[in-house]
Amino acid sequence: MGSITEIVEESKVLLEIIESGGGQIEIIDNNSTQLEIVESESSIDSTTLDITPQINTVIVDSPSENTIIDILINDPVVVETFTTDNVIEIVEDQVVYQTGSIVNNIFNSFPTNITQSFITESITQSISQSFTTVNGDTVFEGGIFVESGGLFQNVTQSGNDFTDPQIIALKNLIFTNGNGSLSVDTSNPEKNVAKNITFTYSVTLNDDTLSSAEFDGIDVTDNPNGSQLYEDRTSTFTKAFNVTFAPTSTGTDSRLDPNSKTVTFHEPQYFGIDTTESFEGANYSDLNSKLSKKVQGSDSITLNLPAGTVTKKYIYFLSTNPNATIIDHNPFNVTADFQKTTITVKYANDTNQTLYQYRTLESKSFAETISYNIT
Repeated sequence: MGSITEIVEESKVLLEIIESGGGQIEIIDNNSTQLEIVESESSIDSTTLDITPQINTVIVDSPSENTIIDILINDPVVVETFTTDNVIEIVEDQVVYQTGSIVNNIFNSFPTNITQSFITESITQSISQSFTTVNGDTVFEGGIFVESGGLFQNVTQSGNDFTDPQIIALKNLIFTNGNGSLSVDTSNPEKNVAKNITFTYSVTLNDDTLSSAEFDGIDVTDNPNGSQLYEDRTSTFTKAFNVTFAPTSTGTDSRLDPNSKTVTFHEPQYFGIDTTESFEGANYSDLNSKLSKKVQGSDSITLNLPAGTVTKKYIYFLSTNPNATIIDHNPFNVTADFQKTTITVKYANDTNQTLYQYRTLESKSFAETISYNIT
C-alpha cells in the first residue's frame, strides 16, 4: 500500500437566510466565498392586470472581508378592484306616418320625451308633441298621432294645452276598455221540458276602474265574477248583467257596458212516416215513439227515407209553419201532394201545443231512396 502524502479537505457550507423585513448581511471571513441572493417576487401588467411570478438571482463572488450587503424590501404592490353599477340609457325616436283613418294605423310606439307619468289617468300631463302635414296626410313626430281630418298646422302643444278630442284620441291609443261578459250553458232547449240553466257573469277591467256591477237586478259589485243557477225552467227568459266603469281623470264620463242573454225554449216539431191517419190529440209519448222530433229555432226539416223503408205509409210533417213549402229530392215542389190541417197535441208537461200537420194525401210506397224538405 502506498503512503498518503497529503489530505485536502474541501467543504461547502450552505447557509440559508430568510429575511422578510429587510436588513444587512455582513461578511467577516476573507476566505473564498460565493454569496447567492435569490429574490422571489411578482409583476403585474398595468393593461391586462395579469400577475406573473418572477425570481431574481444576485451572485456575489468572493467578497472581501468585512463586506456589508444591504437587503431592502420594497412595499408590496396593492391591486385594488372596484365594482360599479353601469346604467345604459336607450333613447328611441320614432315617426309614425298616417295615410288613412286612425283606426287603420295604430302603432304601439311612444316618444321618449313622454315621461313615465304619462299613463291613462294623467294623459294631459308631461306631454310635448309637434304636429304637421305632408300632402294632406297627418304626420306625428315621436309616435303619437291624433285624428283631425289631416288638417294640422305646425303647432306645438304642451301639457294641458291638448283639446278634449285630442286627449280622447291619445287615450284611445293606449287605453284598453274593460268589459263585462255574460254566458249561458245551454242552447235550443225544448219548450215545457224542465231544464236547469246556469248563467255565468264576469268583468275584465283592463285599464278601467269598476264602478258598479249588477246581475238580474242584484248588486254584485263586490264580487263581479260568478254564476247563477235557475232550476226547472220550461220557457223563454232573459237575464241582464250591467257593468258601469268609473270616469277617468281626463274627464271622460262613466261608461255603461250592458250585457244580456236570452234562453229561448223552442217548440218541438215532428216528422217521419206512419200508418196513423192523423195525430190530432196525440200525447207526448205517442208522438216521440212514432215520429222523429226536431227542436230548433227554424221550421226547416229534411226527411231522408232509404230505399225499401216506405210501404203503404203516410209521410208526415208536424210543423210550426202555417204556410210551408215542401220540396222532394228531384227537386220538385210537391206541396200539393200534402194535406194541411191544424191539430192539437200535448207538450211534455201535458199542456196543449198547436201544430200544422202536413200529411201525404194517401199512403206511399217507394222502392228507391227519397227525401223531402219542408220550410
